[in-house]
Amino acid sequence: IRDWHAILAALRVGGMARELGQHCELRDLSGGRIVLRLSPRHRHLLIKPAQDKLQQSLVEHFGRPLQLA
Repeated sequence: IRDWHAILAALRVGGMARELGQHCELRDLSGGRIVLRLSPRHRHLLIKPAQDKLQQSLVEHFGRPLQLA
């Protein structure tokens, strides 16, 4: 599994999307899917706009369609 914090540092994303990403842990990156785990105590960061922005940044970073889960 790749270094999630290195990936996050390379993304051009800010605000709530970055905040969300900083509290996640990379569980899987295979095929067209990236699976992140978020601690329950940070679930308040799990808002749709932040997820969408984070997913879009990951798509741009990897240059391929990715589904964030």
